[in-house]
Amino acid sequence: MSGKEQEITAREFAEIMGKHDTWAQRIARQAHKKGLPFPRKRGHYWFATESEWREVLAILDLQLRDRKRKK
Repeated sequence: MSGKEQEITAREFAEIMGKHDTWAQRIARQAHKKGLPFPRKRGHYWFATESEWREVLAILDLQLRDRKRKK
């Protein structure tokens, strides 16, 4: 394989991050509205490399929350 990262879908990135696929789709739409060049939409799917997905999180300044219940 070449040095180029493989693109993954929003669903695949959500699985990596332990989130629901709609979470990554929402992030993709926010990035698109902000005018970012990635993720790219093809058909009904959003694609980007894992590092691009992580960059989108940083650019949008999104924090991952721990949803465990506190006692």
